[in-house]
Amino acid sequence: MPLFTVSIGSPIRALALSLHIVYQGSPRLVAAADAKGNLWMFNRSGDVLLAAPLGHSPASTVVGLAMGSREDPFIASATVDGHVRIHNMSLPIPSRRSVATRFAASSGAGRIDQAETPASLVLDVAMQIPVVESADDASARRAAPAPPIVSVEVYTRRRKTLLLITDARGTLFTVARNGTVQRKLDLGRPASATARSGTIIAVATTNALVLVDLAKGGTTLTACESWQVGAPAGDASFGEITSLAFDLELPQLLYAATGSGEVLVFNTRTRTRPSAEKSAMPQDGGASSACRLVERLRGHQPSALALAAVRGYLLSASPSLLVAHNVSGLYSRSKQAPIVVYGRPLGKHSRSRSAAAILSAASPATNSPLSSTPPSPPLVAVAFGPTGTLTLL
Repeated sequence: MPLFTVSIGSPIRALALSLHIVYQGSPRLVAAADAKGNLWMFNRSGDVLLAAPLGHSPASTVVGLAMGSREDPFIASATVDGHVRIHNMSLPIPSRRSVATRFAASSGAGRIDQAETPASLVLDVAMQIPVVESADDASARRAAPAPPIVSVEVYTRRRKTLLLITDARGTLFTVARNGTVQRKLDLGRPASATARSGTIIAVATTNALVLVDLAKGGTTLTACESWQVGAPAGDASFGEITSLAFDLELPQLLYAATGSGEVLVFNTRTRTRPSAEKSAMPQDGGASSACRLVERLRGHQPSALALAAVRGYLLSASPSLLVAHNVSGLYSRSKQAPIVVYGRPLGKHSRSRSAAAILSAASPATNSPLSSTPPSPPLVAVAFGPTGTLTLL
């Protein structure tokens, strides 16, 4: 059952749940950026807490949002013209209510009344991600535009809140809260989609899928098995990866959606036996790991798919259809194929990237065995359609 459905009047280009501002492990807030560059923020009852411009140039499109924590509330917005803005944010506080009642209201147990103080947004830092260019022509470098941002997310390392940003040229940036670029890693190939599980980053390029371990400095790239088999001649988008997601229960499983409407399942830690010339330093009795394609899920019409994962389920969305797959069978030794358990029509089908649906999902953290509080259900936000329809499930 949907918790709420709203329409903001303009197509939604970016979506985020407050993964670090939670109650009982589930996000309290939903943020959306529309095609006009405005930020919309809702609580879990569907009340509008904030509607404000993000301050990007009118010609740019917001393609990514990420929210900070309750202790350090902020929101970062990224655009196709290579800009990232970090905004300070004041969390909504209901008037004359106890903390317990406030949290109960924001968790969806009851609607927040009109006396609630709305959230506020203050521009803190505006920065442009440095461009990685060749040293051939100084004047060309100065004139070169910044590459589009592919993804932005909050990343915690050694108790410090950082932003992990990837641009279309395949450069990963670790950015501090004040906008300082602390680290830069050039993958040497264009990027179209990313996903993170711990310190492992999966990066999709035009014809490859690679894994980067941030804990090892990103010096080694692990390439996944090729999936582009049977692509029609002249259809460059057939096998292009449009979205990535790691499984939350078994993080070694990586899901990849393609422009042909397929969902690919990779096992990033498939046990293999190295060849004789590569076995000078055997691990675990001579075995090593590789990223192998283990399953293909079909059923969507050809279009750019969006992916999101919650515990035990994978959600995929085209412009016309939202589907939930039960993937728990992949956790067993017998490796049973995922089963479609839910389907929800969204709208008119289209292969245009601008018409693609957007997904964001979160599973509650595992409760302590001694806790008497019932666990919160997973939350899934889906945005679709020309009028900016947003549904929280």
